[in-house]
Amino acid sequence: MYRLTSELQAFLLAQPESGMGYQLVDLVTDAGKEVAAVAYNAELTLPWSTLPEMRTLYAALSEGRIKAGGAGREVREIRLRAKPADKVSQTVLEDRSTYGRERRHRGPAKDAPPEKTNSGEMFRRFSAFANDRRITGDKRLLPGTYGTTHADSLQVHTGK
Repeated sequence: MYRLTSELQAFLLAQPESGMGYQLVDLVTDAGKEVAAVAYNAELTLPWSTLPEMRTLYAALSEGRIKAGGAGREVREIRLRAKPADKVSQTVLEDRSTYGRERRHRGPAKDAPPEKTNSGEMFRRFSAFANDRRITGDKRLLPGTYGTTHADSLQVHTGK
């Protein structure tokens, strides 16, 4: 686990998400080591290689058994990854037929051009974080934040 300075956290919050709630990043540590990682909520950063163990790591962090940071674990530089590490696919197609719009973009939603919403359109954001840092104090989303249509959100069963 790597600790981000407040400046690096602010940098990530100003960048688009790679997916809902996370960003794929490359880190350069204080020891000069380059690490492919995933930044969650622009604050918790885990090396890509630890993702299979993430549930255990997150539990240990939340229980205070481990802490981010320490020698060799401070991040000196961070960059967004252009492509996912390894063979992870991130293709999501958006269904605009719900809103009666002609489809102007085919392909992953992350590659679609920005558009203004119409009055009455409703979008949802699913978050694993009680303090989702991409939601502003006035309940707006920062630019580059993932969300989904209301119609698509009805297909997601979160248990809550």
